[in-house]
Amino acid sequence: MIQLKNISVAHQGRPILKNVSAQFPKGTLTTIVGPNGSGKTTLVQVLLGQVSFRGERHLSEKIHFGYVPQKAQVNREMPLTVKGFLEAFGGKIVHNPLELLKIFGLEKLQHASFHDLSGGEVQRVLFIRALMGNPDVLVLDEVMAGLDLQGEEDLNQILQFWTKTLKRTGILVSHDLHTVLKTSDHVICLQEHICCEGTPETLQGNSFLAKAGGAAPYKHEHRHEHHPKVCFDRFENQFGDQKRKKAHV
Repeated sequence: MIQLKNISVAHQGRPILKNVSAQFPKGTLTTIVGPNGSGKTTLVQVLLGQVSFRGERHLSEKIHFGYVPQKAQVNREMPLTVKGFLEAFGGKIVHNPLELLKIFGLEKLQHASFHDLSGGEVQRVLFIRALMGNPDVLVLDEVMAGLDLQGEEDLNQILQFWTKTLKRTGILVSHDLHTVLKTSDHVICLQEHICCEGTPETLQGNSFLAKAGGAAPYKHEHRHEHHPKVCFDRFENQFGDQKRKKAHV
């Protein structure tokens, strides 16, 4: 369980978050929505302990986070392969990155330049990096932006397995109302403070949610960038085995 109480953040005197209180229980997917500049990424930074704040942040136990940012912070002047990028992971590696590349259908790209990857490929590699440490909590910041329809379906399936089978926590920042309403257990609508929150069912038709998502009812826009389907059986075996190992420790 992660709990935030009366969190406030300001930058150069300008308030970014005001008295935000929220809970993120185990086994649930919480989606944070809000217009640009509403404080979503700052709230993620508070969750990760990356920014100073006023208020209280409580973790019920020692929690390991896996974080997928909107963009990779990589010096484009530095030669870097996909394999090299993953091997530079700073934490304890539990899941072999090459095995994860195979699961995500990217094993042929391990020696490719990280800088030559498409947007969707970068998102998958960032996701793999977040999974390598076998995190308790996955925090995903606007990861849908670079994915095609297959990628969205794969991610939704993984998140459902992550929360409902593994009983771990998922936190998603998204503008995609289709994903929010389809996969989330709880939705937080943010505009410096929490404007509304609840289950997708209770928030359907909420005017702020519609504005935060920046969209009317979902309409799929065809994207020409296609990616291989995630081998979900292998993903399930990889992380299901780790769950069983944890249970016997």
